[in-house]
Amino acid sequence: MIKGKTKIQLFDGKTGGEVYRAEDENMVTNAIEKLLNPPVEWLFAGTDFRELYKNVTPIYKKALGGIMLWKDPLPESAEQIIPPAEAVEVAHAGGAYTGSDTMRGSYNANESGKIENGFRHVWDFGTDRGNCTFSAVTLTSLAGGSAGWSAHRDPAPIYDTPQRFSETSILTQHPTGLQPVAWSDYNARFLGCFRKNIYTFIKYESNGLTVTDIETQNPAKISLMSDLTSALSQNKYTVTRLTGICSSVMSAFVTEDGRVMFLKNSGGTATVTFIDPVTKEILETKSFNRDYLDAYSTAYYKGNYYLARYADGKTYVMCVDEDGNETNTGITNPSGTASVLGGRLLIPSGSSLMASSDGISFIALQSNANSGSGGFGYDYENRLPFVPLSYNGSMMILKNYLATINNLSAPVVKTDQQTMKITYEIYNI
Repeated sequence: MIKGKTKIQLFDGKTGGEVYRAEDENMVTNAIEKLLNPPVEWLFAGTDFRELYKNVTPIYKKALGGIMLWKDPLPESAEQIIPPAEAVEVAHAGGAYTGSDTMRGSYNANESGKIENGFRHVWDFGTDRGNCTFSAVTLTSLAGGSAGWSAHRDPAPIYDTPQRFSETSILTQHPTGLQPVAWSDYNARFLGCFRKNIYTFIKYESNGLTVTDIETQNPAKISLMSDLTSALSQNKYTVTRLTGICSSVMSAFVTEDGRVMFLKNSGGTATVTFIDPVTKEILETKSFNRDYLDAYSTAYYKGNYYLARYADGKTYVMCVDEDGNETNTGITNPSGTASVLGGRLLIPSGSSLMASSDGISFIALQSNANSGSGGFGYDYENRLPFVPLSYNGSMMILKNYLATINNLSAPVVKTDQQTMKITYEIYNI
């Protein structure tokens, strides 16, 4: 766990004597944890873990190497990763600086350095810099501190062009001889995070299923000083091969109780198989003597199976109970993979919101909403500091996020008759 404390000192501009001092600890937001564990869209955009880690580690230097000062106190919440709309930034600092921006301080490398289990950052503001009244101090990235966040500065990305990778360069041959799923592959599907910091993907190929677990970085286990540029060696890939349980990755479905369901049609008999996504063990099988289409949306929801069947020139989604009795839901031409979100069953199709006669709601999604091609409905707030770029399906990282929040016990007033030194100590506990 990362902890931090702040010391603010004001000095007389002529004599150099200290005229004010305040010291306080601060809260840590979830920004760093989310930064090291990117959302699924980041992976579907084909962005390399190594490129991500190259830009944000070592954490002390790149991810926590800047500060921003705020006029008023900020909400103290772990999810406050960007400032609220009404917040006013009044000063900032990142690296060494000798330019003309009067809001920006400069990094003091001579007084900065390693401490026990962490690092000490020091920034200086001359008599002509950072003259303001501020009530909160936040840590941000080195690039974010250099840029700041004010009315005339839009949130800027850590790098301007989303970096992509060559699958052949990162997805090297697994020791078992199996190739990890390429998450940028249209035929691969993200199943979910069934354990903390582990992404599970599947891909159907040659009558078999490749299940890949990718273990990402746990901030609690990472030193502030660690350089994770060689991220491939830092990420653990576990690949499992399952055979004969499905005929298409499109038939994969995650149930409400965390099992994964697959459908396979063979000789007019449809067989549903449930596996444990953690152990990869087969938990249950169920067969129906009917031609259900395994290349379309399938689901298991509230005790019923939802399986596609072709009839009267259309493909319908049928609600099938344990005894094989079926009811037509009225949803036609399903596509992609079904999922559960917010207590509702989502079935991708070309139709609009539909509700069945028993009151279960169905949301029909447009496009390939759950496939490897991206197409997610973006929820910006829950993905910060990652921000989707809707025009090309890529993502960027805001560099001026809030990594820590320190609301001061009293506002600090810094004038042109004073210099200011801000010392920030961050350490692992």
